[in-house]
Amino acid sequence: METRDGYFIHNTSLSNEFMNSLPNTGLDAEDIWDLYDDETRRIFAAWNHRALKKKPPVPIYCAENAKPITPPTFASKDWARKRNQKENDIIQATIQEVERVQEEQARIKREKRERELRLKIQREEAERKKREEHERQEKEKKEKEIREAKEREAREREEQKKKDEVKKTQDQASQQEKELKERFGDDPQKDASYYWDIIENIKSDVAKPVSENKDLKNFCFSQRRKITPRLGQITKSNSQIQKITSLVQGTFQEAQTKGPLVYRWVLNFFCKAVVKQAEAEVSVNLSSAFPLAKLCLLLCSQNPDLLDLLIARLQKKCPWVIPTIYNLHTEVGRKKLGYRKLADGRYEQQAPYIERQCGIFAVYAAFVSLDDSLGPRSWKLFSRLLNLTSPREFLDKDLDLGQTLCSIVTTYLDIAGRALLRIYGNQGRKLLAASFSMPYVGVEGGGSPYGRLRIVGEDWLNGKGGLDFSFEP
Repeated sequence: METRDGYFIHNTSLSNEFMNSLPNTGLDAEDIWDLYDDETRRIFAAWNHRALKKKPPVPIYCAENAKPITPPTFASKDWARKRNQKENDIIQATIQEVERVQEEQARIKREKRERELRLKIQREEAERKKREEHERQEKEKKEKEIREAKEREAREREEQKKKDEVKKTQDQASQQEKELKERFGDDPQKDASYYWDIIENIKSDVAKPVSENKDLKNFCFSQRRKITPRLGQITKSNSQIQKITSLVQGTFQEAQTKGPLVYRWVLNFFCKAVVKQAEAEVSVNLSSAFPLAKLCLLLCSQNPDLLDLLIARLQKKCPWVIPTIYNLHTEVGRKKLGYRKLADGRYEQQAPYIERQCGIFAVYAAFVSLDDSLGPRSWKLFSRLLNLTSPREFLDKDLDLGQTLCSIVTTYLDIAGRALLRIYGNQGRKLLAASFSMPYVGVEGGGSPYGRLRIVGEDWLNGKGGLDFSFEP
């Protein structure tokens, strides 16, 4: 087989004739075949290049239609080398282009992997943050639940503690009230008779035997001289009250060493001294009732027999301690009401009488207001006052009794009103309001005691009722 022009032949025998007929170019057969092979390589390189460019491949020609490369007549070996170099440059350029394309593809893939890796890292970081945020929220939620549970438990404990304290106070009050009812009932006359009997027993069973025994009498009088000045040293200082309490209690203990008779005599004298102190100082300054009442309260807690003696002595001089109204127009009635008879046989005027009665009554009102366990006594005292004939009813018959009752009720409001309100709440407020209501005290008339009760009632309605008093260290 040969080309149309006969220049390029694939037959070995004809090839030799052809090679011999060629002019002398200095190229041997091996060089000629190298040119052919080089051309073949160029064609395949071009085809590969076009394939990378995604172009249709160049046609590959067979020997029938191939155009041989005819070297110029003046060609030499240098021409073949240059030709090879040119083809090699084409191949190198193709290789470089392929490498560039591959590198570009590798770069794109690398960037894609890096981008995917960054996205993956971002997703993982977002998931980690989300997980941490969820864990933090769960932790905060648990901590909040634990904290709320502790706070709720603390509140429940505190509420239970308050309930227990209230129940304890109510139980104590109920027990106290029960004891009082069992002992005295609800009849003021019976209570008054009970304490009058104590006074009579003191006269017959204590005072008389001591006065008949010189040694006991001298000892009792020496103890009396210790008690009287100490009561005059009382102030609103807690430390001073404690000091005087210790001194007076020491006197009581010393009396106990001499027997129950002397001990009872000394207790009775202390109660009489308290009443005198109330008449002299408390009647002028009602606030001084609180230190004196606190001294009595502290001593009563250490000497159980003292309380009945104290109430008996207070009730003897001031019947409003066990609220009872006696006939003002009889000698016995005036005496039991606490009026003093003057040297000329007349009874004292109304003003000093009311002042003294209020001083004694203030000591007892302060006594029952300083200790919540005595709340039932305070309630009974005030309710009994209000159950008496009202001051409004006394306007038209016994104005002196009406004025005295108004002053006593006013004294209770000033001294013990706040304690009653604290202990009994709304029920106490209703009881207080009843004491200055129009049906009880009337709209007008009655003089200054009536007017003062109405003014004090307005103070209570405005939230300013009660004396302002506090103990000092």
